Amino acid sequence: MSNTVTSTAGMGVGRAVPALVGAAGFVLVYLISGPISSSFATSTAPQPNVSGEETRAWLIENTMASAVQAILMLVSVAFLALFVASVAAITRSADGPARRWSIAAGTAAVAGIVISSVLSLVLGGLVAGLSPDAVVAFRTANFIAGGTAHVALLGLFALAASRIPGMSKPVRIFAIVVAVIAVGSLASLAIYYASILILAGRLLGMAWCVAAAISLARRLKHFPPA
Repeated sequence: MSNTVTSTAGMGVGRAVPALVGAAGFVLVYLISGPISSSFATSTAPQPNVSGEETRAWLIENTMASAVQAILMLVSVAFLALFVASVAAITRSADGPARRWSIAAGTAAVAGIVISSVLSLVLGGLVAGLSPDAVVAFRTANFIAGGTAHVALLGLFALAASRIPGMSKPVRIFAIVVAVIAVGSLASLAIYYASILILAGRLLGMAWCVAAAISLARRLKHFPPA
């Protein structure tokens, strides 16, 4: 009897493992992506608001660094995709508008990084033959997809997922803070200095994913297998 109970408990905890791995991997790969890609660069990457000619010259000289960064972003967002899928699987028994919106927003947040990374890889491969204006267009699209849009969608994912019946109150409160800052980062489209909200929203969104994964692992009884 005791062995059966232990086995059942182990299987229950096992349901949360993908969520924990996904959240942790999402954060860790992102955090190491900068130092790793920078080790291949000859200088600091230019800011998104610099001239196309300056960006073009840097990319030609640092194609490898740009490619490594893009690939690591794809690895990081693959972990986010695992987390989003795991949250959807764990909360299947609590299906409703909040869960469906969380899946949609989470999937869109993943797509934003994928699009950004692909644009970065394409830009790195074509940059030598592109005009400065074309480089600016690529870089702007890359910045919006992987920065502003991704962060706003990550905030909306956290907000929607936190509203799924059975999620803890601290996770819900934290999600509101994340969503306000993440969606507020859209102001960076008009005000460059508001781009600090992109970094803040991204880091808070990542922290929320970890907190939510831990909370789900502790509250599996609220989400019985469907």
